[in-house]
Amino acid sequence: MKSNLKKINEKTLIVAVDLGKLKHVCRFISISGFESKPISIYNNRASFEQLWQKALMYKSANNLDTIMLGVEPTGSYGFALMEFFKNKGAEIRLVNPMHTKRLKDMIGNSPQKTDEKDPLVIGDILKLGRGLNMVMPVGVIADLRHLVNTRENILEDINRVKNHLESLICIYFPEFFNVMKNLRTKTSIYILKRYPFPKDIVKVGKEKLTEEIRKVSRGQIKAENVTCLYECANNSIGVKQGHQGIKVEIKMLLDQHDLLEQQKQNIEKTIRQQVVRVPYMKIITSIKGIKEISAAAIIAEVADFMAFRGTKEVEKLAGLNLFEISSGKHRGEKHISKRGRPLLRKTLFFITLNLVRKNGVFHHEYQNHRFKGMPGPKALTAISRKLLRTIYAMIRDNKSFDKHYIKTKQNKMVA
Repeated sequence: MKSNLKKINEKTLIVAVDLGKLKHVCRFISISGFESKPISIYNNRASFEQLWQKALMYKSANNLDTIMLGVEPTGSYGFALMEFFKNKGAEIRLVNPMHTKRLKDMIGNSPQKTDEKDPLVIGDILKLGRGLNMVMPVGVIADLRHLVNTRENILEDINRVKNHLESLICIYFPEFFNVMKNLRTKTSIYILKRYPFPKDIVKVGKEKLTEEIRKVSRGQIKAENVTCLYECANNSIGVKQGHQGIKVEIKMLLDQHDLLEQQKQNIEKTIRQQVVRVPYMKIITSIKGIKEISAAAIIAEVADFMAFRGTKEVEKLAGLNLFEISSGKHRGEKHISKRGRPLLRKTLFFITLNLVRKNGVFHHEYQNHRFKGMPGPKALTAISRKLLRTIYAMIRDNKSFDKHYIKTKQNKMVA
């Protein structure tokens, strides 16, 4: 998304729409001062065609040249209308809900919110040139955005199930987490499936349990840890009542977990099949440490790198643009805005964790930030910003990652 002040002028008809699930409230506005009465349309083709014909009528009557649709981003309610207007050749602009809230308070000196008032506020913001260009994904990238979002929802559901299981374990076997820490490993899930209660662990015996966990964990969990788990089970202070009911709930949650894990594998397989169709996917994965799933998330979130005029606009999309609060002699610290696409920001952060490890392409740069006294999280954010700028430049110039150039530059910085 990017600001486009120049394209909003006295020859532009603004179609400002307050979106709803079933009904949209619309107004036609121009910079010269023309404002129509509000009209309501519904989520169907006949209403969309009616709105478009009215837009053409007002454009002709007021001697205007272009039509611009302005909306707030409200989940999935407006996608059909935006695609309809885009296919008709109209410009699409998004308005930040934080901006509409502030301007709404100024109009009439009242925070009143009505369906008739909201389109006027959207139109006023667009007249100031403060709209954001909507880059709508098309083709395989549109598919990737849906697939990536579906995967993210599955991951959230898996975490929800695991958190629920952990809360149950704290009731009847709180000592479990002295050894296993959490349910984020296959070994902990294995134990929970076969030996859900302390009495089950005691019954199987220490020797057999040690051998099983050694095989499942591939030797990562040592025998002394299994002994500790066994002794904790033998002396557990967990609640002894209600085990039958808890057992039913555990079985249900574990079934959900297995289903979600299978769905995650299936969706990731589909993502890998689709992302190879994107021409510049190999450019992104030429950075050692970025795999197909992460590349797909970046591509899906940005949609079209060439729709942005520079690295600052891409940073703003991710919410990685810097801001500070200063007044007079006071100079505040710089922070990232966090007003962009959160999944893009999250993906870049987790990629960065991998790239700053020993032998990672940004390891030396990270160490250099830390040597200068920059806190770890802030250093990771700085490198996330650089990673995004690097990816943008690589795609813009159609060049793969040159680790030798980065290494030479890093050595100069260390020296």
